[in-house]
Amino acid sequence: MKDTAGTLEAYLSDSDLHHAMVDANAAIKHDFRFAGAFEVAEVVLQLGAAHGQDVRGGERFGQFKHLWKAYDVRRRVLEKIAQDPSRYTCAAPSCGFRSLKASMLRRCTGTCSRDVKPSYCSKKCQRKEWERHKAVCGPRQRLQKDEILELSTLEIMR
Repeated sequence: MKDTAGTLEAYLSDSDLHHAMVDANAAIKHDFRFAGAFEVAEVVLQLGAAHGQDVRGGERFGQFKHLWKAYDVRRRVLEKIAQDPSRYTCAAPSCGFRSLKASMLRRCTGTCSRDVKPSYCSKKCQRKEWERHKAVCGPRQRLQKDEILELSTLEIMR
């Protein structure tokens, strides 16, 4: 009998790995997204890559369309977060709140530049962080009544 341990054939025929993929795909299909489902997908992809195989198109693992689609979406989200991590993490050091959606956090509305513009999960965290952040920021410029009148006059003249 031929020893197949450590080969792609062994991984592809592993019933535990297959059952994990079946369960992960079913969970994703029913909108239950959890880290374990994406970890199983990652393991299968890494095993395939280690043996030079595209397991997504294969007979055994290609059938898990819901999982592969959700895996791709999650990977794109994580890449986006990596490009601008401060947009997805509360800037208050003691908070630690993180989100996969930037819309869950509020951006500073001051005049600080985009590269140092923090995000906050609440007004409470923003107030706690203000002492440190105000060195690179400032409140929005408030226009004086004369400036507003001048701007509105210019608009009318256009």
